[in-house]
Order: sequence, then structure tokens, then C-alpha cells
Amino acid sequence: MRVLLTDKPAAEDVQAVNVTIVRVDLVYDSASGLAPVSIDPPVKSFNLLDLRNGVTAVLGIARIPAGPLAQVRLILGEASVVVDGASASLKIPSGPQTGIKLLANVEVSPCNLTTLTLDFDAEHSIHHNQGQGWMLKPVIKVDATVVVRTIEEVLLVLRTSSNDAELADAALCVVRRRSEPQVTVADLRVALGTVSRLQVAEARPDLLAILADTAGSEYVCRALAAAGLGAIARVDTAARSPEVTEALATALRTDASPAVKQAAARALGSVGTEPAFVALRDFATSVPSGGADPGTAALSAVRLVALQEIMRLRGDRVAMSPTESWHTHHDEAVHVIRAYYAADGGAP
Repeated sequence: MRVLLTDKPAAEDVQAVNVTIVRVDLVYDSASGLAPVSIDPPVKSFNLLDLRNGVTAVLGIARIPAGPLAQVRLILGEASVVVDGASASLKIPSGPQTGIKLLANVEVSPCNLTTLTLDFDAEHSIHHNQGQGWMLKPVIKVDATVVVRTIEEVLLVLRTSSNDAELADAALCVVRRRSEPQVTVADLRVALGTVSRLQVAEARPDLLAILADTAGSEYVCRALAAAGLGAIARVDTAARSPEVTEALATALRTDASPAVKQAAARALGSVGTEPAFVALRDFATSVPSGGADPGTAALSAVRLVALQEIMRLRGDRVAMSPTESWHTHHDEAVHVIRAYYAADGGAP
């Protein structure tokens, strides 16, 4: 997101309209649930009359979450006007507090470069009131320009950039455009790993779709999607929703790939809710009580991962190597889980 400032021509007797921009707040539609984002450039002062005839000034450039942008709020500092060679202060109602509220109505996408140009109409924004002096009541038009990036441009950023903000946008874009023929499986793996590492919360619906796509998504991508959901859950309460828990629990119960199961078990541990704990418990105790594991050694290792997450969620630790046999630890594991539940007043 890039925010620019420009100005329409003013009356000839006005020689300068000086304003100080303290902060720019970007406010999303309330239905999106997204929090406002502040672009905090160094405090900048402008003579708006210098920004005419196509001249613009950059107020800020930032990566912001994808979603419906509803408002731009300008937090203003001091302002003054020069009329017929005399300088006077400009009073700004609500400018330093809640800011000047401007309608935006633009959809922000990680696959696009969005530029907002704030066209400040100085001539109609300044008024002189008897007894009050000069007042600034801004008349500002917001123009949005959206440039759609090609998938080749996005992939180049993903493969070469070292900037985390650029990588987050590129990775999210690749995940969302994963069906395009230019996106290889290797590219998707890199994108999913980046989404997980940078905890890109906007990717949650896409990760759920990949995790559920047993026919179309190869197991490494599904495992990375599960890992991404766990990483996001550590910082975003929305990722601890019943929908996420159920998707991870389903992968733990039904997927044939131990890699996906391990990722789902660790992700459930990151979700950390009681339903997540129950899903881990049910999986970890689904072996016959005699200790014979009907699955492979890899599946036994998954059960140990589930047990480790259970113990971690209960405030304890287990020193088990993932390669140790489930058979050795089964009876002890069931005993420990039942002991914890007995202490909580329940039973597994």
C-alpha cells in the first residue's frame, strides 16, 4: 500500500497552505474483523500549493493485510496559511485527535500494488470565520490505483527477495494463485513455508483448503499447511476456532501420511484449546491397551508427538525421542494421560 498527497489549484490570494501529517491510519470495513493499520512515517510538513500539476508527496509505504479498506484517517499536527503575505494559524477541528476521516472503499490484495492518492482541495478547504480566524475543513478526494502483478513478478519476489514484508505478500499471493500453471509444487512449498515462518494470518482460509484437499495437494504441501495453521494460531486467536481444530483433528484421524499427521498434532498443540487437547488425547489413546500398535513405526512416532503435545499442554515435558517405539511407552502414556484427567475430575 502506497499513500500519496497532492493538491488542486487554490485561489491566487493564498500563497501557502502548510499542514503537518503526523500519522495515516487505514481502517477496514467493520465486517472484516481486521484491526486498523497505522502508517507512521516521520512527521512531515507540506505546503499543499507545492503539490500541484501532477506533483505528489509520499506519505507512507507499507504492507497491510488483504481485505476491504473503508477509510483513511489523517492525523494532523500544526497548520498555517499565508494570505496576501501574512501568515496565520489554521484551526483543525478533530484533526489531532480522531483525524480527518476519508472514505476509501478499495479492496486490498497481496497480488496487487494499491496506491491511494489524497487529492487535497486547498481552495475549498480553508475558510475565514469572523471571531474564529482561519479554519481548515479539508475537502479531500481519495483516488485508488490498483496495479495487478503478474504471477511471474510475484514468483520472482518469492525466489529472490530478502525483505519479510515483500515475502509475506508474495507467499500469500502464490498460495492464493496456486492453480496457475506457472506455480510449481516447489514454489508452493516455499510459499507455504514462508507463510508459516512469518505467521501470515490472512492465509488461514487457504491453508484450510489445502489441508482438506486430499486429492489435489501432495502430502508435503498439506503438512506445511497444517504447520502454518499452528504457527498462525500462536499469534492469532481466530486460528483457534472450532473450524481450524476440526480440520486438524480430521487430518490426524484420517490422513495416510505420517508427515501430515505429525504437523497436525503439533498444530493442535499450538491451538491449545480444550477441543484440541481432546483430539490429541483421542488419537494418542487409540491403540489397543495391550500395547500392540496396528500402524507402522512412522505412525507410532506420530502418536508420540501427540503425547508430547498433550504433556506440554498440561504443563509438563516428556523426554522421548520421536524414533522411540510406541510399544515401549504405550502403557506409561495411557497411565499418565488418565492421571492427568483424574486430577482434572474426568477420565479419558
